[in-house]
Amino acid sequence: MNNLMAKDMTQRYEEYLYTADLEERAAKIIYFWTMSTLESFFWGLRITAAFEMDLYASEQKMFLVFCDPGGEEYEFVHYPTYNCDNGKLPIMLQKFVEIFNNIGYPLSNRIASPVFHAGNLGKWEHPYNRKKYNGYYHISFFIDMLPDADDDSANHGYYT
Repeated sequence: MNNLMAKDMTQRYEEYLYTADLEERAAKIIYFWTMSTLESFFWGLRITAAFEMDLYASEQKMFLVFCDPGGEEYEFVHYPTYNCDNGKLPIMLQKFVEIFNNIGYPLSNRIASPVFHAGNLGKWEHPYNRKKYNGYYHISFFIDMLPDADDDSANHGYYT
């Protein structure tokens, strides 16, 4: 197996370096951080193929929060090194959601194309649930790596 991750990281870095727009660059940083963290959840925690996550963002700090099937919550923190002030953060987050949801299908000819979806839900305000994130912008994610796994006609190559 070739180290395709190194090649992909180099391509992402090159794309980042040649992006002049601050909001677009920041959106890419948020996207790269989110995707690498999401992938670490998938491989490291051995979670199910379908899961949900949440991003809570302010100008000073961003939290990526995942609750596993056993109810344990995991939180990863990102401290922006780019200027999110003066109304820039909502623009950055919207551009991030657009990047996350922009997938060229089909992704593979061996398995059904996974579902990746992010929704920008505005500011989080909740009296009981995750109160520490009140006032943060909230992005909700749904990922399903095997969307037709319950379909009896799909064998995904596992049974051949």
